[in-house]
Amino acid sequence: MNLVIQIFSYVAQMEREMNHRRTMDGIAAAKAKGVKFGRTSLDKPDGFEKVLAQWASGAISECEAARLLGVSRPTFHKWSHE
Repeated sequence: MNLVIQIFSYVAQMEREMNHRRTMDGIAAAKAKGVKFGRTSLDKPDGFEKVLAQWASGAISECEAARLLGVSRPTFHKWSHE
């Protein structure tokens, strides 16, 4: 019985490795064709520099700056540190 379990375990491990290899090959082929992965980045809205200057001077908070631009606070934080 133990031998049967070991054989099934070996076959499952080999299948997992082959599946991972096929996935990595597919990703590499897609990247070679120019496919982009991940979320598309947002363009900074008009008035970003003005709001950034207000935030940098301490006139408004980071949350307020994000609200004025219509983006989330983490997005504004990322943009402000680029």
